[in-house]
Amino acid sequence: MLRIGGRYSQVKTKPFLGRVVTLLLFVALTILYAAYSANIVVLLRAPSSSVRSLQDILNSPLKLGASDFAYNRYFFKKLNEPLRKAIYNKKIAPKGKKANFYTMKEGVEKIRKGLFAFHMELNPGYRLIQETYQEDEKCDLVEIDYINEIDPWLPGQKRSPYKDLFKINSVGITDMYPAMLATLYGMLLAPAALLLEIAYKRLMVMREKRKGILQSEHDT
Repeated sequence: MLRIGGRYSQVKTKPFLGRVVTLLLFVALTILYAAYSANIVVLLRAPSSSVRSLQDILNSPLKLGASDFAYNRYFFKKLNEPLRKAIYNKKIAPKGKKANFYTMKEGVEKIRKGLFAFHMELNPGYRLIQETYQEDEKCDLVEIDYINEIDPWLPGQKRSPYKDLFKINSVGITDMYPAMLATLYGMLLAPAALLLEIAYKRLMVMREKRKGILQSEHDT
């Protein structure tokens, strides 16, 4: 009750409070619905975990291709391990059909369309993906090592400034130009240095012989 000017007036607050509670309830439900929808979208867009090995590739409906390079054609044919041989005969080069060897651009585009796996070099492949894919499309990619090759080791000088360039595996001719130029000059100067050393050695031998002859004449 509220007293105004000697009179009492009743203030009705229940309808107002009810509207506030209803509004807050609707806002909370909207936030929960948005969070639930976003979670569903994330689950739908997450990469499938059903294909994680070569056996999964063989048993899956995925089509498989490889970069059209001479060494790829050679390696795929020469791998005699039963699983890889079965993948090659069933997925890459089925009998009576054209072998699935594509350019890198074609293979990357087929990956984008879905249900396709492509064997390629990672560095140029990812560079092309970076240039052509949307951000959400990159999250669907999964790597599986097919040839299982051993990474080569390269010896180098301790604290060499070129160590970081080799680590990132994308060293170009421009980046290595000073080192290549120094190596070329060294190869050209090495024979000249060798000839100078041989000439100097022969000169010293002749000088020692001459000293020996003069000494013997002096003694006689």
